[in-house]
Amino acid sequence: KTLINLPELFSLAIQSSHYIDNYMKGFREDRKEFIPEDISIKLSFLKQRCQTFLDNEFLEERYTMRYINVIIIYSAYLICGDKKDIKEAVERLEQMMLSYQQVSFYLLLDTVYSILTVGYFCLEEFDKLEEVFKRYKKVTKGKVVIPENDRTIHGFYYMGKWRKTQRKQYAQK
Repeated sequence: KTLINLPELFSLAIQSSHYIDNYMKGFREDRKEFIPEDISIKLSFLKQRCQTFLDNEFLEERYTMRYINVIIIYSAYLICGDKKDIKEAVERLEQMMLSYQQVSFYLLLDTVYSILTVGYFCLEEFDKLEEVFKRYKKVTKGKVVIPENDRTIHGFYYMGKWRKTQRKQYAQK
């Protein structure tokens, strides 16, 4: 009960980055064509491993930051799934931010906001996408931790604004 497999947590985190970079296609109707069967099986396994950590009450109670990390990693895997998985990812992250608002996880915020941004874009919830973007700008105050996440957030935000309004200014950005 007290054993926390840190190498496995690190491995899950690294793999989540790889999978989100290569297989996050939730915004496409034909997304299943881009994800081979063996990758789908691997993603299911990795989600199940994360769920094992999330079900560990000891981890949640004693190692809050690691627990928060697992929620983020799990959400990254979910964002690679279908609309149902994406919705769960967004809900988990929103709940995490509410439940742990007293915990400082500043270095993880841009990762959380990038997953939320992509999630709301994929779900075509453009009003929530705009709300998340405003929260991100307010919380980070222009201090970017990971530039790639910042570009992802801005890119999906402007694509969402363009899809919602069809204004050329957003397509140009």
